[in-house]
Amino acid sequence: MHSFDPHSIITQYGFDLAGYLLHRQKPRRLYVKTKDLEIARAIARRFVGNLDEMLVDENRMAQILYEDYHINTNVYDQSDVDGVLIPFSRTDKLLPPPRAKHVVVIAENKLSYKSILYPGKVADNIISIRNWLKRTHTIRESWGLFDPVFIGRIIISQLAGHRIPTLHFKFSQSALDSIYVKGLRALLSYIVIIHGTI
Repeated sequence: MHSFDPHSIITQYGFDLAGYLLHRQKPRRLYVKTKDLEIARAIARRFVGNLDEMLVDENRMAQILYEDYHINTNVYDQSDVDGVLIPFSRTDKLLPPPRAKHVVVIAENKLSYKSILYPGKVADNIISIRNWLKRTHTIRESWGLFDPVFIGRIIISQLAGHRIPTLHFKFSQSALDSIYVKGLRALLSYIVIIHGTI
């Protein structure tokens, strides 16, 4: 698994949707399952003032998040939480999902164009994530970002470039207007966000 830039546009769109899905549930205790401090920071920024407690895997990370965002942050101790966010870090595939009323997973999807560009680098896929989450939760929503239609529109936009500006802007805007997709388009999207609930 490679590391993610938590400030990249791709990651930001995923975090925004995952944060929205969890915000709607109004969790008071949220467990963010990641070893990456920068990803934890990017998530914490989306929940400032909305949590009683954020839980993470490491003491040092908890201290830094508290100092940076003044969120009551502690180390996860397997106690009950309202929500769990698993951002690009689903590694315990044989273990059941964490116990929580709401679990949101953000992951790369092996069924996307990214596997063609980088063979063997994408470790997860939407079908295995859904099956894993269904062991303990009901799938409430599945979203995708950067599906083949989006990529096709961006390619047309770039090819039109300065030569045909109206076509360039039309396809660029239509791509951005449909950045979040569901259904079959989500199945082939590069980033997937899946929300399970008990």
